[in-house]
Amino acid sequence: MILRRDHVVGGVLLAVAVLTYLASGDLPAGTLGSPGPGMLPYIALAAIALFASALLVSARESPPFAETDWSDLPHAVSVTVAAVLAIALYEPLGFLITMLALISGVLALIERVAPWRAAVYALAITFGTKLLLTTLLKSPLPQGPFGF
Repeated sequence: MILRRDHVVGGVLLAVAVLTYLASGDLPAGTLGSPGPGMLPYIALAAIALFASALLVSARESPPFAETDWSDLPHAVSVTVAAVLAIALYEPLGFLITMLALISGVLALIERVAPWRAAVYALAITFGTKLLLTTLLKSPLPQGPFGF
């Protein structure tokens, strides 16, 4: 059997979904009639596992893993580092500061978008998301050291 790209990606995604499910449990899932705050993460994990399984089933159609072009690896690593930093700073700095820094930083520093465009986009996405989460979904967000 030839190891193909979708074998690797599907296997990694399936393993991540299963391990995340096993490590989760802090939030109650509730029931289908009365879902709790943990229901959506479980639904997302189920979808990831389902799509990962579909990748594994149809993997024979993908190119061999040995032919993978790794030229975009530095870009992928820099975006991953930015995401890890945002995760680490989310609680201490709060939602607004962290998301503004993440979105504008990735766009301006990694994707080389003009700084003013990155700032406008980051402001729109961050405040739109905050409005959606706090007003419509009534979900609390970390406040950070400045109370916002």
